[in-house]
Amino acid sequence: MVQVGGAPFPDVVELARHADNLQVDSILTMPELYFKPKKPQDLINYLRFVSAAAPNTPLFYYHHPAHTGVNIDMAEFLEQAAEQIPNLKGIKYTSNDLAGAYSALKAARGKFTIFIGGDYLIEPAFALGFNSAIATSMNVFPRYSTGMLEAIKQNQLEIARTLQQNLTNVMNIVTKHGSKVAGMKLAMNLFTPINVGLARPPLQNPSPYRIEEIKDLLEPFL
Repeated sequence: MVQVGGAPFPDVVELARHADNLQVDSILTMPELYFKPKKPQDLINYLRFVSAAAPNTPLFYYHHPAHTGVNIDMAEFLEQAAEQIPNLKGIKYTSNDLAGAYSALKAARGKFTIFIGGDYLIEPAFALGFNSAIATSMNVFPRYSTGMLEAIKQNQLEIARTLQQNLTNVMNIVTKHGSKVAGMKLAMNLFTPINVGLARPPLQNPSPYRIEEIKDLLEPFL
C-alpha cells in the first residue's frame, strides 16, 4: 500500500500514476489539504481524479481529521462514493469516533474494508466486528494487535482487554516526552533491525537521557 496524498495536487496525481504503473497492491490518499472538502461529494470529486490516475489499483482514503482538518461523515461518504469511484475499496479510519467508524463499516451493505488506525482503540474495534487495522505500534509491538484479534475470535475478552491495556501503556511511554512520530521512530531503532533514523524538524527528538529512560520503560513490554 503506497501513500500518495500530498499538498500540491499535481504531485498527488503523478504519484498515483506512478504507483499504478508499478502495479502496487493498493494506494492510500489523504484529502485535498488546502482547498479542504466540506461535503462528501467534494471529497468524492477529488478522489475521482486520483482514481482516474490509477484506475487499475485499489484505492483507499485516509480519514485523519485531527491532522487534515477534514471531518466528513465517512458512512455518508461511502454510501455516495460506492457508485462513483469504481476502484474505491475502503478507508483507513484514524479517529477516536468509534461510533462513526462502525457506521462506516456497515455503510453500503458492508462492501468496504475499514482499517482502524488508532493504537488505543484496537481491542474495542475488534470487539465490534472490525478485522483490519493499520497502527504505528505494529512496527515494533505487533504481538499485542495480533493477540487481540485472536483473543476476540476465541471470545476471550479479558485477554484482549489486558493486551489493549499493555499496548496503551506502551503508547503512553512512547509519547511521554514528545511526538508519537519521534517516539515510534526511536522504538523502531531500539527494538527492531530497521533503523528509520530520527524525526525531521520541526519535530523534536528525545534527548540521550530520555532515550535511555524510554528504553528501560519499554523493555518489559517486548
